[in-house]
Amino acid sequence: MRSVLKFVSAVSLFSLICLACGDDDGAVDSGTDTAADATIDATDDTNVMDGTVAMDTARDTNDPDAADAMVDAPEDTAEDTMPPASRRRMWISVGGETRLAVIDLEADGTMTARPELDLTLPRRPTAMTFDREGRRLFVGLSGDGGAIATITLAEDGRPSLAGVTEGTGNPVYLEITSDARLLSTYFGADLLLAHDVSGAPPHAETARLMVDDEPHQILLGPSGTRAYVPHRNGNTVRYFDLASGIAAEGSVTAEPGVGPRHLRFAPSGEFAYLIHEYTDAISTHRVEEDGSLTRLQTTSTIPGSFDGAMNTCADVHVTPDGRFVYGSNRGHDSLAMFAVQSDGTLSRLGTIETEARPREFDVSPDGRFVVVAGQDSGQLQSYRVEPSGTLTRVARLAVGSDLRWVVID
Repeated sequence: MRSVLKFVSAVSLFSLICLACGDDDGAVDSGTDTAADATIDATDDTNVMDGTVAMDTARDTNDPDAADAMVDAPEDTAEDTMPPASRRRMWISVGGETRLAVIDLEADGTMTARPELDLTLPRRPTAMTFDREGRRLFVGLSGDGGAIATITLAEDGRPSLAGVTEGTGNPVYLEITSDARLLSTYFGADLLLAHDVSGAPPHAETARLMVDDEPHQILLGPSGTRAYVPHRNGNTVRYFDLASGIAAEGSVTAEPGVGPRHLRFAPSGEFAYLIHEYTDAISTHRVEEDGSLTRLQTTSTIPGSFDGAMNTCADVHVTPDGRFVYGSNRGHDSLAMFAVQSDGTLSRLGTIETEARPREFDVSPDGRFVVVAGQDSGQLQSYRVEPSGTLTRVARLAVGSDLRWVVID
């Protein structure tokens, strides 16, 4: 909240007026299995989408190397107008164990382990998502046929295992709908599932749909009535009507070999950002009224001087205010940083070094911090988001082996 103070003088009387204005498992996803087979040069900053919907021909004209030296974000001189942050809770899937780790993200971006709150699960944890109220956490479990764990949180944040929905396969992504359906993707099984999670576990399956070519993520669209699914080896993003079950509605096709993996929408719902695993790039799309996506731009996530065959992209996130986009590079071991322009396209801010194999990461709900999980290093790295969108390292914390997922509450 910004405040403007006006002083009005009348003889010897002063009045103060304040005006307030508003403001993976299944086939366990190694991320490297077909990277060497990609036929598209990841350092060529050109449009890689080609397909079944109308496409604009705009290109990213930023110099791939101009901002892409591995950098510590420079000291930012812009005024930071964000309000002070409070402590937040983080949940980490420790895939090398059967443990859900609980970490506090402090107001200054440092991290404090809370081992007394850690929860042992029946199998190795993978993907996670909260329900709409933030009182239950759903966690994919890998191995022995796969499962989904339902975890309840006490008032003090202490987690407890409410139950397990068995036999689902090994979920690689989970998403919750506004009507308490839990959507999940199964990379190795080419499967989408929906479960009714309105009650206690085990949760009843309400929809099942077989799809081709390795669905990796499932994400609600801006309307809340469609789900979007990037198919990593199908080079397609399909979208589905959720009105009754999961019904195929349309698709956007990419060139062979790009490996669309994760998708995020701008808070306004006008734009979507798709990260390509095999060609180290993020594509900007305009979201049309009918749910289709029109590509506006594709830009590389790595410097032009880096060998793209040595890197695969993983995750992408947009800050809550919609001003910045970040993508993770495994091999280059960095976060790519972008500022969002008025037309939704991305302007490169460079890359910043991070943990070995940064599989997943998250942005805090207040937009002040980014936390990266290093799958190979077993470390978390936190960053402060500067007013310009560049990142500054804050702290590092050892958590455990094979870190699979991080969620900031």
